[in-house]
Amino acid sequence: MSILKNVTAIVLFTATLAVRAETTDSVYDSSSQFTCQENSIMRELKPTRQYGFIGIGFSVAETKELNNRLDSSGITGFEPAAFKLSFGGHLEVKKLILEGTVSGLMWAENIDNNLRTSLYASNINGNIGVNILPEDIMVTLSPFVGLGLGANWLRICNNEKTLDQAIANSDPNVSIWQATFLTQLGVAVDLVMPSPNKKKGFVIGIRSGYQFAPLTSSWYTEDTPITDVPDIKQGGVFAKLIIGGWKPKPHKTCCCRKGN
Repeated sequence: MSILKNVTAIVLFTATLAVRAETTDSVYDSSSQFTCQENSIMRELKPTRQYGFIGIGFSVAETKELNNRLDSSGITGFEPAAFKLSFGGHLEVKKLILEGTVSGLMWAENIDNNLRTSLYASNINGNIGVNILPEDIMVTLSPFVGLGLGANWLRICNNEKTLDQAIANSDPNVSIWQATFLTQLGVAVDLVMPSPNKKKGFVIGIRSGYQFAPLTSSWYTEDTPITDVPDIKQGGVFAKLIIGGWKPKPHKTCCCRKGN
């Protein structure tokens, strides 16, 4: 539960800053309890830039022990590197940078005597970093650390079958999964290209680093643990190219109560 609380805290912090960014510039409501001083504090926490992005790249996992187990059953193993597709959100408060990412990983399928073996993974990560370059230039360079939760799936089934085989349902159809806790150390580099008024813009960047998987659960099929399959650790180098951007948002003025 403590793992989930840590990841949830990062996501909630990011969401809170995003909400503040939308509400700080609202017209003052006479029922509001915020004073001008409190509004000033909230303006200090207002995001200076935020955008969504899509990323493609690769991530390395430790598959050697799993491959040895598959080989003992006459099944081809998997290469360490997997294709990675990510969707995420980026938020900056001056030099502080927060990102949340959901990713899917896929390894090339293997076929052995009409037996198809597939390996997939997914994860959700929250990262926090600091831009070490000046804020007024087009490039950001941000070392970051992150926490995440992930899952691995392994499926073994026939590559093809006849209708009678499908009806008989006697062919192998193995699907097992395991959960994992993830940590990351990395660096983010962005080239930021805003419009002249900075209300919209385009971003292209790179995320790279090393991921660790300090904790993994047992493998399961439904609710039954599988005891003789080695863990897959999503531990190794990763890199991806990201493309994102932002567009104008409605702007409202803020008024404070007199005397505050």
